[in-house]
Amino acid sequence: MKKFFLAIATALALIHVPAQAVDIGFTNEFSGGTDCAIPATGCSILTATAIAGGVHFEFQGTMVAGEFVSALYGNFNGGVAPTVANVAGNTETFIGFEFGSNAFKADGDGFFDWKLTLDNAPPGNRFNGTDMLSWDFLGLPLSFYNSLSVNGPVGKNGFLFATHAQGLADGGSGWFNGAVPPGGTPFDVTPVPEPETYALFMAGLAAVAYMQRRRKKQEQA
Repeated sequence: MKKFFLAIATALALIHVPAQAVDIGFTNEFSGGTDCAIPATGCSILTATAIAGGVHFEFQGTMVAGEFVSALYGNFNGGVAPTVANVAGNTETFIGFEFGSNAFKADGDGFFDWKLTLDNAPPGNRFNGTDMLSWDFLGLPLSFYNSLSVNGPVGKNGFLFATHAQGLADGGSGWFNGAVPPGGTPFDVTPVPEPETYALFMAGLAAVAYMQRRRKKQEQA
């Protein structure tokens, strides 16, 4: 019986473990020749957080005046595209998502499985400055987005994510690959089980304990 209550206490404690998040920085320009004005962030940061039923993304601009991002590319390991939900933030910059296995190229990079298109028409509502856009991809866990682009040329291949930044210092544009910053949380983290999982686990333990007590009473009868 002591083991039973210990298991219950452990499960209750684990319910409060915070969801794991991964920050992706876009600091390596693989095509274009011009860095963003803030090289430490490369115009933007993408944060991916495990949630119930999928992943929550936050795309944060870190740009100076004149710079803007027109596209974000990523991958997933699942055969079925995720469901988009809860798009929020600077939604005036949002054009839409497209999905397709190895369907999207980032200026000579390998093929990506999904693309977020942002407004780039002047004057328009460009994704710039400190704009932020968030959304949920439902149906696939966080670990499924730990997937690299493939089939690109040497030096333009094997990226988790990529962005297209425009309006850079020389008036041109650049393509940046997304990677986990040094010292950041590894992207191949194990998703945190949700509270519903623990609830089922606890219900199972309770059922086992009930059956054990019932069996003992029958044996003593």
